[in-house]
Amino acid sequence: MVLPLLSSPLPTINALKQPTSDASWVEQAIANLDITLLDHSHCERKGVNSDCTGITRTL
Repeated sequence: MVLPLLSSPLPTINALKQPTSDASWVEQAIANLDITLLDHSHCERKGVNSDCTGITRTL
């Protein structure tokens, strides 16, 4: 089953766009939890789609 991807762009949390060892990204993620969870959901959907594609290619 392929889940549809979000068609509208999500707002960007600028602090999360760059790699960091600073723990301030945690506060940014918590302060914008709805955006963080939407982004995570999008990444999970892409991962599942990729996995399903790989599985069907090996069959």
